[in-house]
Amino acid sequence: TALSMALGWLTLSTAMCIAALWPDRLRAMSAALLLWLLMVVAYDLVVLGATTLLSGLPLQSVLFPALVVNPVDLVRVLTTLAVGSGALFGPTSAVLMRMFGTTTGVALGLAVLLVEGVVPLLIAARVFRRRVGIPRRARLPGRGREPARSRGRDRAPGRSTARTE
Repeated sequence: TALSMALGWLTLSTAMCIAALWPDRLRAMSAALLLWLLMVVAYDLVVLGATTLLSGLPLQSVLFPALVVNPVDLVRVLTTLAVGSGALFGPTSAVLMRMFGTTTGVALGLAVLLVEGVVPLLIAARVFRRRVGIPRRARLPGRGREPARSRGRDRAPGRSTARTE
């Protein structure tokens, strides 16, 4: 359940980033569908092709970076290992159990999901600020580096600050 919520949060933060980058609805929807297609369908094919091409390397040197980059596959693997159905992966399950079967592996997976969820939110916030024109930090009078403006408390009674010529 927690992994599903993390993936949902990551999806929402990515959607906010896409909406910030492309304010046009049609382009934003197209970008979101393309990203989904790449993450769910095409990415697995690329990983299989890379595993085949790099057959001389150990499987974990290809599989670990592939899982870290794609949050959908990472959640899929962590959920399957948490349920105890690691045998569904076949011979790859030994490698996956060594990488993500320990507490450190699960913590690393959750940390990666957290980073992958926060980065799109930060990008979206920056784009929104620039588009709307909000300064990075709004300074209140009396705080910050510039001196506070006088509100008339330090003037002598009966004296005006307006010039008379």
